[in-house]
Amino acid sequence: LDSIKAAFAGKPSVGQTTRDTSRTYLVDAEKLAEGREGRMGPQERFHAIQTLSRFAEREKINVVAVVGGRPLREVAHGETFNGVRVFYVDAEKTMAEQMQQVLDRELRGRAVVVTNDKQLETTLVGRGVGTLRLTSLRRALDSNNNGEGGGGDGGGRNRERGDRGDRGDRG
Repeated sequence: LDSIKAAFAGKPSVGQTTRDTSRTYLVDAEKLAEGREGRMGPQERFHAIQTLSRFAEREKINVVAVVGGRPLREVAHGETFNGVRVFYVDAEKTMAEQMQQVLDRELRGRAVVVTNDKQLETTLVGRGVGTLRLTSLRRALDSNNNGEGGGGDGGGRNRERGDRGDRGDRG
């Protein structure tokens, strides 16, 4: 879990507790919203943006979100909502094309891209752009929702299953 948190938090110098706010994450917020409720609409998209906003504030990182659909009344294309800059997919583009455009034009190629699109990930890695899977972001979001500092019940998705005993080496 610490490695996931480290991916989102800047590494502080010795004796320093502030995080690197120059780090920017470009997030496929459409897939983030999709995985939460099963239904996709303006409310789910807005909830994903709000979640990213709280996470960015807590982790002291910059987040740029790309979502589908029409622009929400709460935040227009290219505008910032509570610290998260939001872009919408143009009607004639795919999510991958829009993310690459935002990366190239707005962020000048300097961001870590968070996506589950394997083809986009391969293309970006070939260009030297850092990538993370959306599942890593979800784990970091879940760990933050279950308390700071890794305390509590561990934040695992299966925490209500009880003690499952020794499951052997699965490596």
